[in-house]
Amino acid sequence: MDSYPDFELPVEKITRAITAKTKLLILNSPCNPTGVVYSEQQIKALAKVAAERDILIMTDEIYEKFCYDSDSPSIANYYDKTILLRGFSKAYAMTGWRLGYAAVHESIKDVIEEMTKLQQYTFVCAPAPFQKAAIAALDYDVSNFVNVYRKKRDLLYDGLKDKFELVKPGGAFYAFVKAPGGSATDFVEKAIANNVLVIPGNVFSEKDTHFRISYAASDNKIEQGVEILCKLA
Repeated sequence: MDSYPDFELPVEKITRAITAKTKLLILNSPCNPTGVVYSEQQIKALAKVAAERDILIMTDEIYEKFCYDSDSPSIANYYDKTILLRGFSKAYAMTGWRLGYAAVHESIKDVIEEMTKLQQYTFVCAPAPFQKAAIAALDYDVSNFVNVYRKKRDLLYDGLKDKFELVKPGGAFYAFVKAPGGSATDFVEKAIANNVLVIPGNVFSEKDTHFRISYAASDNKIEQGVEILCKLA
């Protein structure tokens, strides 16, 4: 669903796009690639739309720990017919272990039962030591890491805001920046030629106007990248 240029949750557009064939809405907040965190008001509005039309919602909350200005409200708190997806790759730095989980309200437990059937015949299980580590991770306080990434977010945003058009990311560790000159693909090629690896927005969207930056890097690398990008702007 097109949410340009502010990348906020387009509840009215979603409502107009729903048809009799619509069975499921997929939600992602904090968002990849934009870094936007949807507000409680927006989440409640979408929950109301889904309830009126009896539609399932699948919410991808893999970045839920990485929120810098406010918490990320989960639609699972406002709508029972929600499939909640979370994992350990981002918040607990377990990326290579591919550990995640799904949870639902009792009223739609049959969804989990069907998902379990699919899982059982395509993948046995995550290694037992990884599962033990994940359980231990749930009790680990990651707030210090979030504070570090908040500073990285600010470092990137403050360095680019005078040269580029971008929405200040509220979560995750990405910024979605409007490319000067109109073509993100062309700008990305220039950036890569100058040793700055960014991704064109048409990987995520039908539009080729923005590019994604990850600030999951050292402060020094972020500063170097910002300097190069500003020179190319």
